[in-house]
Formats: sequence, structure tokens, C-alpha cells
Amino acid sequence: MSARIHWSTLSIAISLLVVTATNAFAGAWTLEPGEYYSQIYGSVFSSDTYYDQHGDRAFLHGGGLWEERSLVSYNELGWKPKMSFILGIPVKSVTREMGGPEPHALATATGPADGIIGVRYRLANGRRAMALELDWITPLSYERNRFLTHADSVAAGDTNGDGDSLDANAARQLGSPTLGDGVQNLALNFNFGAELYHGFFDGYGGFKYRFEAPANQILLGADLGFYLTKGILLAGRYRGLISSTPADPNFEPVEHRAGPVLLYRVDQHMDLFVASMHTFAGTNTLHTDEIFAGFAFKQTKLTRLQGYLGGVSPP
Repeated sequence: MSARIHWSTLSIAISLLVVTATNAFAGAWTLEPGEYYSQIYGSVFSSDTYYDQHGDRAFLHGGGLWEERSLVSYNELGWKPKMSFILGIPVKSVTREMGGPEPHALATATGPADGIIGVRYRLANGRRAMALELDWITPLSYERNRFLTHADSVAAGDTNGDGDSLDANAARQLGSPTLGDGVQNLALNFNFGAELYHGFFDGYGGFKYRFEAPANQILLGADLGFYLTKGILLAGRYRGLISSTPADPNFEPVEHRAGPVLLYRVDQHMDLFVASMHTFAGTNTLHTDEIFAGFAFKQTKLTRLQGYLGGVSPP
């Protein structure tokens, strides 16, 4: 097998970031028919390090930076009794800037990334909330395969051209960037939440089935928020991704990220927010310090203690 063909197979197995749109500000509380929640946010980061297959942090192969800029539209509509419809569309711009005595941009890819279409089914929706969410995560019209030149293959450890000795992390960082992992996914999450004194807890655990070569993944997440004033919410957020069957530790990703969220609830129908997420552990994934900012419009009867979809009305 040539290095180019082998890398085309490996490239879809490497996911350096959790899909941006998935579980953006979703939660356990659900909407009634005719209610809606619509959010637009942007994010940006640049990284010069990654976590290798042993979990150690190292500089990118070839030096330089990996840069990403995203704009995401996330929408949830109360569709039927106990059921909401979800649509998320991210647009990304990814640039790989090489290091050395004369830094230069290797390539930039821009366009729609991995979209999400899903439904959330209500199990409970009061002071304690539970819901099941089923999401189809699909690539949106971008080049899925990544090809390496012979020089890139040699630099990534493939000296004889058969692809067997290829360092997948090196190849990922030396090749041209793509906008996602290029794989069809089906994710099932169990969401659970609870009202707290002046705040709320919202979490989920799930499983992502991948239709092609990479291992399936376990999804984890949690948000814990408290109101500093009537309209200002400070929250902490965690997002995790773990390969469920790590058959090849050289390229299957594990990622753990956490960070703060600051939200200003303008009124019953509008939120403004800023947030950041930082990778604190992982394997075969970038170390990222990502900044988010955006706003949301909504029509809902949920109270201020019922998650991000709630309004300003008291419980």
C-alpha cells in the first residue's frame, strides 16, 4: 500500500477537535411545540503544541501554528410534544502555518465543516430534567481526504513508501488542513439536569457510532452555572471525547477540555455570552485555548434555573 493511499485511510481516523456544533449549548430541558432557541457564535484559536500518542505535550511537527476560526449557527425548535428538532451548521477556516527561519502558510481551507441534524426526546422537564438526543453528524461539502507529498511522507517517518511506519500525528500536521474528520457519525446522548439554588447543573453522556474506519467514541460533558446577579450567569464547562475501542493508540484521539462561560441574560428572549475552552489532557489531539463569543434568541417558558434555554422568569 502506498503512503498516499495509507494516509488517506488514516486521515479520516484523526479528529483533533470535538465537532463544534455538537452540544453547543444544548441541555436536558426541552422546548414545547412552537418554542425555539437560536444561537450564533464565533470562535478562534491558534496552537503550536499537541498531545502525542503517550499524552505528552510536544511542539507541532515542522513548527509553526495551527489556526482555526469558526462561525456556528445552532438552532433548536419545539417540534412535537416531548420532542425538539436540532440543526447546527458550522463554517470554518483552518490555516497551517509552518515554522522555520522563514515562516509561511502551508495551506488554508475554508467552508462548511461538520453539520448536525438531530432530535431530543423529553423524559422529564421540571426541577429535574432528562432527555435522549439522537444526532446525525455529517461532513458538509469539503475535501475529506488529505494527501502527502513524498517529502512529507519521509518527514513523517515513512521512509520506504509502504505507509506502515507513518507517524499519523506528524502526517496530520505536515499535510494540508481539512475542515473536519470526514466521517459520517451517529451520536446518542443521555442528557440530565437539575435546578440548583441560584443556578443549575446540566450534563450528558453518550456514544458516537462512526460509519467508517475510526473507532467509535464515548462523549462526556457537564455545565455548572450560578447567577452572580439576576441576569449574569457564571458557569464552568467540561467536554470530553474518548475512543471506545483504542485498537491503535497511534492516531485515535482522546480529548478533555474545560473552561468558563459568562452569560448575560438581557431579557426573556435574548442572551449574550463569552466563553473559553482549554485542552488540559489528551492523546493525538491539539492543545487548544479557544475563545467563543455569541448571542442567542429564544421563545420559551423555561425558567432562569432550567439551563441555557431558560429565560428570566423565576422558578
